[in-house]
Amino acid sequence: MPWLEALAEAGLPAVLIREPTLSWVTLRRVSSVPIPHVFVHTKNPHAGQLHLPLHGPGQIGRSCHDEADVDAAFRDGAHYALLSPVWRPTSKPADVRPTLGLTRFLDCAGDRPVFALGGVDTARYHTLRARGARAAVSGALFGTASPQHAADVLKGFLQTAP
Repeated sequence: MPWLEALAEAGLPAVLIREPTLSWVTLRRVSSVPIPHVFVHTKNPHAGQLHLPLHGPGQIGRSCHDEADVDAAFRDGAHYALLSPVWRPTSKPADVRPTLGLTRFLDCAGDRPVFALGGVDTARYHTLRARGARAAVSGALFGTASPQHAADVLKGFLQTAP
């Protein structure tokens, strides 16, 4: 909880909880942290990797790994998609999947609400935002040494965002 509390205080607009072993009690505590949008990642054999709202508006998202996944997510009614890996994920150093890169990501996203995920640092974040794209950040925040350092990093993302 200290990480989420520090990030909430720094202005984190949303968080996706990807911890499948968290208890309901812990998830309820997470939902009390003052972050506007809190989603829980879940796997469904018929619908894929879903992001269900725990707190905030009832938007449903989906994790995607290629353009066909993104197309299917929106065809099935998703409100947004996370598309990864755009660059080599810092949170998964052993990940050897091919990356999309900026141009392929932008082509797959088009004008839809698709968030780039994987290897998003501040420079890449600003490049994405300058191109009108959305981005999600994981390793750049949760790979830091402390909750306060993560909050400082987040402020760097938010202060210079267009």
